[in-house]
Amino acid sequence: MKRLATHWAFLPLLLALALRLTAIWWGLPASDGWDNDGIAPRDVFPGLVASFTPGEFYTYPPLHLAVLAVLSSPVAIWGALASPSLHVGDVVTTLLAPSYMTWFAAIARVVALVLSLATTWLVADLARRTCGPRAATIAAWAGAVNMGFTYYGKTSNLDVPCIFYATLSIWFLTRDRLVPNGRHKIYAALAAVCAVTTKDQAYANFVLVLPVCAFASLVERSSAPRWQRVRAWALALAAGVGGYAVASTLLFNPRGFFARLAFLRGSASQDFMLYSDDWSGRLAAAEGTLRSLQNLLGAPLLALAAVGVLAVCLQRVVAKRRVARMLPGLAALSFFVFFNCVARRSEERFVLAQSTFLAFYVGVGLAYLDTLLRGQLATPVRFLAPLFLLPALVRSLALDAGLLNDPRHEVERWLAEHHGAKIEAYGNDVYLPRFEAGANVVRISPPESPIQSPLPGVRDVVAAFGDVGERQPDFLIVPHAYSWRYRTRVDPAEHGRVMARGVARAAESSDGGQFFKALFEEELGYRKILQAECDDSIFERINLHASVCEPVLVFARIAAP
Repeated sequence: MKRLATHWAFLPLLLALALRLTAIWWGLPASDGWDNDGIAPRDVFPGLVASFTPGEFYTYPPLHLAVLAVLSSPVAIWGALASPSLHVGDVVTTLLAPSYMTWFAAIARVVALVLSLATTWLVADLARRTCGPRAATIAAWAGAVNMGFTYYGKTSNLDVPCIFYATLSIWFLTRDRLVPNGRHKIYAALAAVCAVTTKDQAYANFVLVLPVCAFASLVERSSAPRWQRVRAWALALAAGVGGYAVASTLLFNPRGFFARLAFLRGSASQDFMLYSDDWSGRLAAAEGTLRSLQNLLGAPLLALAAVGVLAVCLQRVVAKRRVARMLPGLAALSFFVFFNCVARRSEERFVLAQSTFLAFYVGVGLAYLDTLLRGQLATPVRFLAPLFLLPALVRSLALDAGLLNDPRHEVERWLAEHHGAKIEAYGNDVYLPRFEAGANVVRISPPESPIQSPLPGVRDVVAAFGDVGERQPDFLIVPHAYSWRYRTRVDPAEHGRVMARGVARAAESSDGGQFFKALFEEELGYRKILQAECDDSIFERINLHASVCEPVLVFARIAAP
C-alpha cells in the first residue's frame, strides 16, 4: 500500500476519482437519466437490436452498446424473470421501472468513470515515456482537473469511451515509435477501430496521425529491412479494416450501416452546424474551440500547453522521440481540421479529445521551463503547479456543486407538496424532474417533433402548445433547456456563425414561439410561481451540454375572479 501511495500517478488519480465520483448518482434512482445524449439506461438494448436488424440502425455504432449490454445482462435477465410474461411488451414495461433502469444507468456511469481514469493515466504515461517522470506527474494533474472529464466521467455519454480507445491507440503508436514492434501497430489499429465503432467522430483523431507514423517508420534508418516494415503496417491495416467491418455491423447489416452514415451526413449533423462553410466560419470554429478548451482547462493550463508545444519544436532529441512527442498534438490538430471544421461545431464535448491530449503538453511545458531555468523550479514546482491547476479545479468543483444542487431537486420538493394537482410538462426526459408513479402529469409535444420516450407517472399527448386554455392544467413545468429554442430570435448570420437549422425551425414555429413568448409574459392566464436555479453564492454556475444548472420554471393557473 505504501508503494502505491508513493506512485507518481497516485495522488492525481485520487483527485480525479474524487471529482468524478462526486454526484455520480445525479438524477438517480429514475427510469431515465438526466445526462443529455446519454445511451443509458434506455438505449442500450434497443440500440443494439436496431444495429443488427437488417435495414435498421441506431444513431451510434454498436461497440459500447455491446459492452454495456454484457455488463447489464444480469439486471435484464432479473427483470425479464420478474415480468408477468416474456412477451416483449411486458418485459419492456417491467424494465422501465426505476428499480431496473437505475442499475443500467449506474453500470454505464461506473464504466465511464473507470475509462476516464484510464485515459488520464495513459496520457500521463505518454509524458513519462517521452519526457520523463516530472512531465508525467504534471500531465496527470492536468488530466485530473479537466472539467470535461469531471462531467463526462460520470455519465453514460459515449465521449469518454471513445476518447479512451483513441488515447489507447496513440499510446500504442507512441510505444511503437520508441521501440518498433509489429504487435503495437496491430494493437493501435484495433484500438482505433474500437474508438470509431464507439463514436464515429473518432476517425478525425487519426487522419493525420496514421500517415505520419507509417511514413516516419518507412523512411527512417533501421536494422529491419524495409519490406518487413511495410509488411507490419500492411498487417495492421488489414486488422483495422477487418475489425471495422465486423464491429461496425458492415458485414452483418450493410443496408443499416449505409443508412446510418446517410443519417449522420444529413440531419444528424446538418441541423446542428454553428459555423459557415468558408474561411470565416473556420476561423470562428477555431475561436470557439479555444473558448471551449479554456472552459475545460483554464487559461493557465492552456498557456502551459502552448509552452509544451513550443518545447517539442525546439528541443533537440532523436527523430523517433520527436515524432512520438508530436503524436498527441497531431491527433488534436487532426480532430480540429477533420471534425470541428467539417461538422462545424466546437462545444465542450467536441473539444474533449483535444483537451485530453493537451494535458500531455502541460506536463512537457512545465518540465521544459524547469530545464530552461537549470532546475531552479525543481523545489518550487510543487507550489507553482497548483496555481496553474487551480482555475480548472475550481470549475470542476463548481460543476459537481451544480449536479449536487440540480434545480430539478427543488421542483421535485415542490411536486411533493402538490401531489394530485393537474400538471402539464414540456420537454424530453433529460430536461424534466422525476415524477412519482400515479402522478397526474401530461407531457405535451408538438406534431412536428413528438416525444416517444414513456416516463412512469407521465401521459404523453401530441397536441398544440397553444391549446393549453382548453386543457386547463393547474400548473405548468417548463425546463429552460427545452423552451429556449422556441424563444430564440432568428437573427441574420454573424460573420462566420450561423444559427443551427434545428434551432431555427423551433424559433420559427408559430405555435411554440407564440405560446412560450406569451407564457413568459404571463398573458395566458398563468403566472410564474417558481424559478429553480443553481445557487451561485459559492461557485459560479456551470452550464454544460444542456444538463448542468439549467433553470426549471413552474407556472400556476390564475384563478378566475
